[in-house]
Amino acid sequence: MRVREREGVRAAIVTQLETCVHFRARILVEIIARIDGFVYGEFTSVRNCAGGLIFSVRGIEYRQTQAHHSGQSYLAKSFLHGTLLNLLEVNLSLRRTRGRLVLMDLLERIRNPYRYEKRNEAMLTLHQFVPNPRRPDPSAFCSKVELFLKIHNLPYQGKKGNSTKAPKGKLPVLLDGSEAVADSDVIIRHLCKKHHIDPEAGLSPEQKALSFMIRKTMEEHYYFIMLHTRWIDPRGWEIVKPLFFGELPTPIKWIVPAIIRRQVKSGLKAQGIGRHEEAEIEHRGREVLEHLKPFFGKSDYLFGSEPSLVDCTVFPYLWGALHFPSESELKRVTKGYKPFEEYVERILNRYYTKE
Repeated sequence: MRVREREGVRAAIVTQLETCVHFRARILVEIIARIDGFVYGEFTSVRNCAGGLIFSVRGIEYRQTQAHHSGQSYLAKSFLHGTLLNLLEVNLSLRRTRGRLVLMDLLERIRNPYRYEKRNEAMLTLHQFVPNPRRPDPSAFCSKVELFLKIHNLPYQGKKGNSTKAPKGKLPVLLDGSEAVADSDVIIRHLCKKHHIDPEAGLSPEQKALSFMIRKTMEEHYYFIMLHTRWIDPRGWEIVKPLFFGELPTPIKWIVPAIIRRQVKSGLKAQGIGRHEEAEIEHRGREVLEHLKPFFGKSDYLFGSEPSLVDCTVFPYLWGALHFPSESELKRVTKGYKPFEEYVERILNRYYTKE
């Protein structure tokens, strides 16, 4: 099935969600009818039967049966209003084998597109938000994996990803041969195991302990402060909105950004940072940066003359504070400490400008 046709079917699913009565069965029947060449939505009758429902389209009947009857069970997923929804799980017993086989393939591709993507088996593919070999990704987690790949000379290609279809619903995702690996920490562990890499070689036990604590402070505390400055602070939102949603079709880009922003705000409130006043959030961000300062200025990288795992984590946050276009307290503090700027420029010059 061609990509354009598959996208059309997926769009039909989303549209049908808002209007149909028997949507759990009816959406699948719409898909089958579309595959079999009928015009979308041309139902002549819907009637009950002992096994469930029968839909009739131009004399061809499609039966939706109960779970205890024979048939195949499928799970279709779609993206609606910024949320990944499990739309339906039904059993189908079809009179047309061709429609059934194509449906199986279609639904599996919708559910897990990364499994079916054409890829270069010899090349790692990093799915990220804004792939650019000369510039770190706006996502600190995508940039973290990308810098790790660069530091350890692992050839890769960057590709724009879709977090709604990713295995864990987020980016980055690394395609390695037939494997789709999600989550930045899991990706790095996977690469270390496969390529026999020790990302903290030469570090003492004390340095490894400090590395762990710094990484967790940045990813599980400072990250949410940075998220607030970009998505909730009006100055940051003016930049984020066109960056992430500028390419959406006109009707959607008026609605989806506000919905996603509300989800981010709700997530920040659940995490805790979002419950504080702006001044308190700025204080906590400033506090993290002040406690980072003693680790900078003595050597080229945090723990010596060569970068380690902690540099892959810290660099994206400092780069983001310095180069994100909007003004913020994080940017002011980072720019106010010269070793931070020198550190960022050192990594940019070594790993990003020679591509």
